[in-house]
Amino acid sequence: MSLSLLERIATFTLSLPIFLLLLTRLAWYRSFIALFIYYLVNFSYSFLSIGYIRLGDDFITNYAVVNNMVDAPLMLSFLSYFSRTSSFKRKIFWVVGGFLIYEAVILTIFGFNIKASTIIATPGLALTFTLSLLFAIHQVKITAIYNKAAGKAIIAASLFFGYIGFTYVYSVFYFMDERYEKDAQQVFFILTTLCSLAISWGIILERRRVKKLLEIKTAREELKALYSGEERKTIAPLETIVFNIDNTWRRSS
Repeated sequence: MSLSLLERIATFTLSLPIFLLLLTRLAWYRSFIALFIYYLVNFSYSFLSIGYIRLGDDFITNYAVVNNMVDAPLMLSFLSYFSRTSSFKRKIFWVVGGFLIYEAVILTIFGFNIKASTIIATPGLALTFTLSLLFAIHQVKITAIYNKAAGKAIIAASLFFGYIGFTYVYSVFYFMDERYEKDAQQVFFILTTLCSLAISWGIILERRRVKKLLEIKTAREELKALYSGEERKTIAPLETIVFNIDNTWRRSS
């Protein structure tokens, strides 16, 4: 299969998460907005790279720099969705803030160019790779043991395996012989396609879980308003109720 065809297939599949996030309205749910912007930036860059719209080589190069710069902050922000505690989530956002300061320093020293984006991308890949690994292990374990939150597990695992490949491609393009670049491009387009398809399926499954969560939250608020004047009674925590959502949904399907 030619590189041109692989690139077009990858570009098409990059649009699927964007469409599904809008369709399911998850694009505005918690940190999914970061994932939405991430795919929007990557899709637009890939679409422009194909050449359907001629905007000039300088514009494409500058857009590539922007793409590299926003990659880590957006993905780290989205990965906060998998955090089990609010304190760890705050730490992730502190890391994002520190990384943005680091980017500003590098741009001040080297200017807005490919060299600066390359320097920025190295720690960005390391951070996203590490966090995606931790969350992938945790979410897959939860799904395997309790048969819960399959959508979160698919998304986390897809991001982890995707960043394994992206790290390889980055290493080839910036640190290895040019003769391997064509193979690296093939790997990149194939990985992009597979990860986009897997994450799209994860979004569909996660939407079902989120819908149940919101229904339970609404029911609890209605009960609270209904019995606000009566003696306070002990109600099971939301997390306890949600624990069996997936099985309840399957039995009712």
